This record gives sequence, C-alpha cells and structure tokens, in this order.
Amino acid sequence: IVQAILRLQGRSASEEVRLALESSISRCNAIFYAHDHISEGARAGTVEMRSYLTTLGKSLADALRDIRPIAITVDSDSVILPSEKAEPVGLIVNELVTNAFKYAFPKNQAGTIRIRFATEASGYRLEVTDNGSGCPAEVKTGLGTTLTQMLAQQIAGKLHREDAQPGCRVTLWFS
Repeated sequence: IVQAILRLQGRSASEEVRLALESSISRCNAIFYAHDHISEGARAGTVEMRSYLTTLGKSLADALRDIRPIAITVDSDSVILPSEKAEPVGLIVNELVTNAFKYAFPKNQAGTIRIRFATEASGYRLEVTDNGSGCPAEVKTGLGTTLTQMLAQQIAGKLHREDAQPGCRVTLWFS
C-alpha cells in the first residue's frame, strides 16, 4: 500500500521528486523482504540471510537495471540473524547497490555488482563490490550515505570504503 501511494504521487511529480520517491520505494522493498523472510523463518524474529539477500538482489536488479547491462550476484553463507540486525543489513545493501547503479557505470557501461555476506571469527562481514569506474576520492554526504552510516551504528558495525581496482568495495563488519 505504501509503495502504491508513493508511485501514484510520483506520476504527477517532477523528475527530482519522482527519483526521490523511487528511492523510498526501494527502501520499503528492503524492509518488506526482511519481514517476508521473518514470517517464513523457522524461528520467530529471525532471517536466513542467503535467501534474504538473494531475493533483495534480484529485486534491486529488476527495479534498477532497466535496459542497462548490469548484473547483481549474491554469494552468502547460510546465516540466521535476528531481524533487528537483518533489516539494517538489507537497507545498507539497498543503498550501496543503488549507489553503484547510479555512479559506477556511466554511459550504459556493462558491469557487475557483487553482494557477499560471510561469517568470520569476530562476527559478520558484508561486502558490496562493483567493477565500475572506481571510488571517488571524496564522497558526497547525501541521504544514502548518512543512512548507511546510521544503520551501521545501529548494529555496532564499522563501514570501510576502498578502491577495488576496478570499481569500488564497501565493507561492513559487525557482530
């Protein structure tokens, strides 16, 4: 219902407002998929991350790709997280993949965005890597950047951005 309302508002809005509403719809989808996976989980209030991230990656590819030759791959350990950690992780993935679509592949350049989620001795590691144009030296602090930083703090995580040569890699560590 929320997505339908936002889409209806976007029909008569300016291009800038329409893009902002599409971004909001994408964020709603990330939360929706987490809730959908929570209801399917064997244990109440948990999310199986491989399935969740695969569904989220497919949804983002369908919503953002349009006719652009960009693939999204997901490589995830089978990990069950409490929903209060899974939802922020999903929203972070949403923001990072959306940013890669916007900035990493100019002029309909082909490319791949890879989502990796793994268990480590000290907790968990999420990586979103693209093979696009690289990381700019300075990042604009917009809503997406602010949101990812706040979400990382919410789960006591640490974000790191680096040049992947080619492309850009953002890593989140949390326990």
